[in-house]
Amino acid sequence: MPSPKSIYNKVYYVLKTANGPEVSDKGNDLIEELIFENPSIFYTYQFNEVSKENELRLSEKVIKHTVGLCKNHLDLLTTDNRLSEAGKSALGKDKFSRVIARQIFLIFKNYDYDVDDINKVIQDSLQEGIASEELPTSNFIWEKSNCPINKALFSKMLNLLSNCGFAVSSQRKIYLKIQLHE
Repeated sequence: MPSPKSIYNKVYYVLKTANGPEVSDKGNDLIEELIFENPSIFYTYQFNEVSKENELRLSEKVIKHTVGLCKNHLDLLTTDNRLSEAGKSALGKDKFSRVIARQIFLIFKNYDYDVDDINKVIQDSLQEGIASEELPTSNFIWEKSNCPINKALFSKMLNLLSNCGFAVSSQRKIYLKIQLHE
């Protein structure tokens, strides 16, 4: 189960907002609408220069990054921040996780990156066990598999696959296997 503020839930929130009447019917800008709605899912701790303390408040940066992920990588939004066909499909009954996973597998395919490479690194690491002192975290998998995808994006993709039920991982995000189906 994804945490309430997980990237999985942020992506879902962005898609639901893009599909809502303020954006889809009235043509309001998606990012402006998300800022206006002020949802706590996009709150982060930020330093207040006046009080010299960290305070929880809306992060426009997190909103923009999430919208960018949906648009530029997962192809869930069009260039004008409207739902793409994949974005519309993701909002269908019980389809969200499958569509997100499919979009991630398309990213891997576009980079000519094979899921079997990920599973081999994971398997080799787990077989070596504690003696290797290297557990299959996203950083470890990224380095050992010569992944052509940006490290931060790769980490988000594995996290999303785990949240979608297409990757088995521990609480500390040690990956155990990538599955091509639920």
